[in-house]
Amino acid sequence: MDTHKLQILSNLVHANPFREGRLELEARLLGDLAVDEVHALHRSSLRLRSARRNVELLMESFVSAPDAPPSNDTEAEWHIDRRAFLSYYAHGEAFETMVVEPGRGAQELMAAVRRDFSKDLPWFFSGDQGEEAFQHIFAGMYQMRRAFHHIYLAISGSGASARSLRASIWESIFGHDLRRYKKHLYHRLHDIPTLITGPSGSGKELVARAIALSRYLPWQPKLGFSKPTMVSLNLSSLSPGVLESELFGHAKGAFTGANADRVGYLESCDNESCIFLDEIGDVPGDIQVKLLRVLQERRFSRVGESRERPFAGKIIAATHRSLEKEMAEERFRPDFFFRLCGDRIHTPSLRQVLDEAPSDLNDLLELLAGKWVSDGEASVLVEELKKGLAQHLPRDYRWPGNFRELEQCVQGLLLRGRCQPLELPPAPKPQDDERNLDQVISDACRQAYLRFGSYERAAAHLGVDRRTIKTRITPPTS
Repeated sequence: MDTHKLQILSNLVHANPFREGRLELEARLLGDLAVDEVHALHRSSLRLRSARRNVELLMESFVSAPDAPPSNDTEAEWHIDRRAFLSYYAHGEAFETMVVEPGRGAQELMAAVRRDFSKDLPWFFSGDQGEEAFQHIFAGMYQMRRAFHHIYLAISGSGASARSLRASIWESIFGHDLRRYKKHLYHRLHDIPTLITGPSGSGKELVARAIALSRYLPWQPKLGFSKPTMVSLNLSSLSPGVLESELFGHAKGAFTGANADRVGYLESCDNESCIFLDEIGDVPGDIQVKLLRVLQERRFSRVGESRERPFAGKIIAATHRSLEKEMAEERFRPDFFFRLCGDRIHTPSLRQVLDEAPSDLNDLLELLAGKWVSDGEASVLVEELKKGLAQHLPRDYRWPGNFRELEQCVQGLLLRGRCQPLELPPAPKPQDDERNLDQVISDACRQAYLRFGSYERAAAHLGVDRRTIKTRITPPTS
């Protein structure tokens, strides 16, 4: 067997499937037989139920078992990668079933892939670590299938920004070096938080879910694979006191109404779970400090309790705000930001996606139509939706509500046969400010008190003494 081609195939196995370098490796292996399948990098998963032609040709090329045991460890790894590649695609439907219905058929698929390895690589299980190594390989194959499925499910589009986003999500899960991930990082990357930025309605939670549901899951001989989970918390929707209790939990008697111990979201996350902190740019300063400790030390305490507890999961945060601007205006702590931004993903606006590839609107409408009608009716509905959008919206409509607004327009067309463009209120005209300095200070204190809910927190935010806040405002009566 040609060891040079084995090495190229091994590189292909470890390549980011959403980068064009993957297709270049396919072309090097197949030569004139290679099919131009660049479209496969950016089409919806609904179009990729079967293996691509290049993959089929590669499976035919590498189906033969090696003539002799490998001569060194590097060559052994190439042969293992070849066998994993063949089994991954040969059992593609079974892996997909496990993704869609977690746990279904796991034991049977594990046994089938083990037979592949035993027959093809009889030396693989001869060592003491053979079974353990095989379980790790199988877990990696399952993780890659989940990641590919969830990324394609979350992100549609053929333009540069959509392609880049898919590749970026893959790297958030595996890093840029899949070999290093498999050997050293697979059980450590949950220590690195992910920060997702982008305009409202651009799919930040979909990106978070794709990452969360693609975590590495170790094989458990008696149980198979566990089910990855993600818990979501919108930080802007809760008052500071409630938010603190929801995140960290509280001890009985910590405050009025705390009649029992409460487990918070951080404590409920195990090693294979994620917590999604949406609108992280709206979190008050004192809670930023507490979350900073979680990121630095992966430890926290419940409200009203001094005992430290470990945090085992992964944190994914998102915001539509410019955190750089928030820091410049002293509303967001720089130390907290630099702990968050080690892994950063930006979601493009719908307008940007459509400017790069106008035909993507058709793909998006197909996905949305598929939620409401059967496959046979989807194409008819898509044509109706396209006509409705053309009738009710300007040709150069900017889609200020992004993908979320497009979905609402589709629902409006389904229910009433019409949709309305979003009319944003005009910016207020500048007026002469006749307030004196004393009024400006009082207004600032009042706004801080209303935002943070206490004299102490308002004072900390403005950098003044709590008595200043108290004397400047008249607190609301209960």
